[in-house]
Amino acid sequence: MELDRERAVVGALVIDLVRLIEKLERRRDQPYQLSAAARAMTTRRITFAEWVPIAIFHELLGAVEQTLVRGDETRALELGAQSVATMRGVHKAYAVAGDPLASVIAMRLAWRAHYNFGRIQCEQRGASTVRYELVDYPDLPMILGLTTVGWGVAAARVTGSADARAEVLERPWRGANRLLYDIHV
Repeated sequence: MELDRERAVVGALVIDLVRLIEKLERRRDQPYQLSAAARAMTTRRITFAEWVPIAIFHELLGAVEQTLVRGDETRALELGAQSVATMRGVHKAYAVAGDPLASVIAMRLAWRAHYNFGRIQCEQRGASTVRYELVDYPDLPMILGLTTVGWGVAAARVTGSADARAEVLERPWRGANRLLYDIHV
């Protein structure tokens, strides 16, 4: 597919994913069945700023999905929401201390820093809700979509909202043409 050659994810996300795969492979005591290109990503030095083809990223995500998520949407969302460490590291710039709503809104900027495709928009809806819409990513894997939603929850939690939660309204992996979700802080 011509589109796959052009779409890419930044190396910083791939590095974290490769570390997780290495940990899971040690726990499983056997390697995942990966293509030569995907396996090469697990054995070579990846830089934060390099762009990795999305097809390889999808394959690596699939390995994690089969072990940690196994098709369970709640697990995938919590995987992202529990990534509070991510909010203190890679996404620290988006966290606004003491302001969960501003932090959730700021997370819209993270998409373009990590992906060279897709469009993400958000709008505040009421005093404590932010609606997100991700378009132009029809083959968005469930684990990535819900982990992304979970990052919004993590942004709210790490900046002071103990009750932050997400509500997913439309899902590309279920036939919708976009990912639409609300983060309630």
